[in-house]
Amino acid sequence: MREFEDRFVTLGLNYRVIGGPRFYERLEIRDAMAFFRLTCQPADDLALERIINTPKRGLGDASVRKVHDYARARDIPMLAAAREMIETDELKPKPRKALFDVVSQFTRWQELLETTPHTELAEIILEESGYTEMWQNDRSAEAPGRLENLKELIRSMDGFESMRGFLEHVSLVMDVDKNEDMDAVSIMTLHSAKGLEFKTVFLPGWEEGLFPTSARLTKAAAPDWRKSAALPMSA
Repeated sequence: MREFEDRFVTLGLNYRVIGGPRFYERLEIRDAMAFFRLTCQPADDLALERIINTPKRGLGDASVRKVHDYARARDIPMLAAAREMIETDELKPKPRKALFDVVSQFTRWQELLETTPHTELAEIILEESGYTEMWQNDRSAEAPGRLENLKELIRSMDGFESMRGFLEHVSLVMDVDKNEDMDAVSIMTLHSAKGLEFKTVFLPGWEEGLFPTSARLTKAAAPDWRKSAALPMSA
């Protein structure tokens, strides 16, 4: 879906996503983008507040509030405030160590920004932050899809010269008007389209193994011996 969204934006073609969030609105994508934004723009306080304790680092709301208040009192970005606070006794030892790790990571990634290919740096950030591992250890049904979306996010960066250029593109995508009454292409799954009618329909992605899915093919190929055994011999 991400490729269609990007292409529609490039063409200036209005679109809406039915039955789910747009690609760049998904939780894991917004988290990853926050890591990337803060690496490129150290003054982005919203990005820091989003991922300062993601994955869990032992930085509770009270500790984050102290960083926020310290930054506002000195009129400096929160990351700069964090860099100063780890040299003081403003925080208890455990959250101070966690904050030190956050500052150290972003300092390292910012140093790599001009010397490392941006797709490689994106992978480094997601790995070293523990974000990829967090979803690998997650046992929810959504986790595999979130990991695949993160891979797709990094693949999508190939067409851009830098991480900053990619972030500008995403900003453009997210600025697309979301007016539900506008004339627009509707993007949805086949399942979401049940019972709906359209004058024109395009059905992409009907490759073998994708539609039907490999899981469906495997299930269809496996006989149900319990049902077979229940049938009379004449059947």
